[in-house]
Amino acid sequence: MTAFANRHGTGAFRRRQLLVALDDTTVAAGIEDEMHHFEITVRHDGAVVTAAEGTPVRWPWSPCLESPSALRALVGVSITASPAAIAAWTDAREQCTHQFDLATLAIAHAARHAAGGLARRDYVSEVPDWFDPPFTARLWRDGELVLEWTCAADTVLEPEQFRGAPMRNRFFAWCAANLDVETAEAAHVLRRAAWISPARRLDLEAFDRAEESMLKPGICYTAQPARMAVAIRSRDSLRDYGKSAAPLLDRW
Repeated sequence: MTAFANRHGTGAFRRRQLLVALDDTTVAAGIEDEMHHFEITVRHDGAVVTAAEGTPVRWPWSPCLESPSALRALVGVSITASPAAIAAWTDAREQCTHQFDLATLAIAHAARHAAGGLARRDYVSEVPDWFDPPFTARLWRDGELVLEWTCAADTVLEPEQFRGAPMRNRFFAWCAANLDVETAEAAHVLRRAAWISPARRLDLEAFDRAEESMLKPGICYTAQPARMAVAIRSRDSLRDYGKSAAPLLDRW
């Protein structure tokens, strides 16, 4: 039986992704929402990724603790690779979805900084609590509201520029065909937040095992059959950021 969270309906799902070029060859990045907090470091030589390492700070299921080791598969990928090319470089289903998304952003940030871009980029996503679509999703980049979508369950409805964009399959291809690189990156960030926002409805602490939750088998590192069979709940790992994004990655 589904266990609904008391917090749902009181605020919004919020997520922050922060990217910082520490020097000419190193990008540090963090991602935090109420279910997850991971930090990674991507190193490069100006052309390709030479190292990718992760640190779990808060994680929902026991195998997530070992998931940063999978990031090593990104070594060798070009820092100018598109998100689709990075996803094709390794099996994204063998990665932690959230760290892999963050690594993709960090790689893009490495290329942007190498080309003379700013050292820091800050994304904050917000999806107000919803049960039935349509719903709203918003994204701030470096403090400026850059995207505001009205969404159905599987497509973006408004604004016109994004109308019909698929929320699930073929999203990377749609972005590549219809958007410039900067807008596409922002769209990837907001789409993921919209995709994960229904998790705020659930009382994840009510589940002892990942198999009891809504985690789809095979979709990520933890959900691979051998791991999902033994994945247990990481207790006391939830935080409620329904009222404000201010505490997200506050130690950064």
